[in-house]
Amino acid sequence: MISPFSTLRIIAREYVRAHLDPNLLQTFTNTVLGLPYNIDNAMKVDFGKYEDRVEFYEKIPNGVLMLVLGVDVQLDWIETALWGVGFDNEMWFMERNIIYGQTLYSDPWEKLFEYINKPFYHESGVEMFINAAGIDTGFRTDIVYAFVKNSRNRNARTIFFPTRGSNRKMNDIAKVTYNRSQDIRRIDVGTDVVKSMISQMLALKKKNVEEIS
Repeated sequence: MISPFSTLRIIAREYVRAHLDPNLLQTFTNTVLGLPYNIDNAMKVDFGKYEDRVEFYEKIPNGVLMLVLGVDVQLDWIETALWGVGFDNEMWFMERNIIYGQTLYSDPWEKLFEYINKPFYHESGVEMFINAAGIDTGFRTDIVYAFVKNSRNRNARTIFFPTRGSNRKMNDIAKVTYNRSQDIRRIDVGTDVVKSMISQMLALKKKNVEEIS
């Protein structure tokens, strides 16, 4: 049965928009088609076919306009992921770094502070620094907040944003909340939205260099 307020053209357009995004496809299947959604039929990723798209960089590639960092805190190490960001949400994974040490104490945090203040070199020869970093507050929460505040007081080059993953339904990728007890703003990241974005990015085909040159 088709709603009198819709047409086959509109339904087809909505399907094209939704079919690469599991969350949108589920909404389309449930609300437009009136059918149950089978999660087993969701897009499965064959990581093997992406191996030929791996690139290695000795310096920051020309397309990178800024550097951002993701930071995850564990019991006895801090893990970072450095990304370059360009136009149209194009991103380059630059490096992964693990700082070992009990995160209850200051040593790994000092090493993290040193890391965020070091220069990286662009292919053009320009020095670049990490512009912003998101640091997860799911573990060692009070220590993470203290580090963020301390890095600001020490005039770190990088702006730190405390983050927390959220599985609540969110329309946007992130929402800023205010933590009164810590007197600090935190960014809640919509995990479902991020997963949808990654699914869409993985569905993109590699650009043909000959076609765009």
